[in-house]
Amino acid sequence: MLAETPVTAVARAKGYLPSGFRLRCNGGFDGLFRDGNVFVVVEGKLEVNPLLNAASGGNPAQMTQDWIRKNVQRTIKELDEYNPQLARELETAYSAGRIKGMVVKTKTDAAGNAIDDPCFIVKELSEIGREAF
Repeated sequence: MLAETPVTAVARAKGYLPSGFRLRCNGGFDGLFRDGNVFVVVEGKLEVNPLLNAASGGNPAQMTQDWIRKNVQRTIKELDEYNPQLARELETAYSAGRIKGMVVKTKTDAAGNAIDDPCFIVKELSEIGREAF
């Protein structure tokens, strides 16, 4: 069994449930959870790189509304490969504004081990800025 990450630890503590999304280390979400009929998209940051990535090369800055929209669309396409029902549920939730964003930041030691409880911010999609989370 894999060790629990700060992202999954915070999601579990908040009562969010796994969505069935398989993380693919491709620059998208670091997690996708459920909070009832709402999806929670998550970006995790370690102390070594605690800042959300700024807009660059035509890509929107992380955890802005535009970045979330782009990655929801990409995630829907990925989910279509192995879980079409989840893809449709995410698409419906996004269209209805039933999306939250959560950024989880974790302090680490030199070896990259967490040394403190993660801190986090959760926002409704409508509260997330176009320029910054």
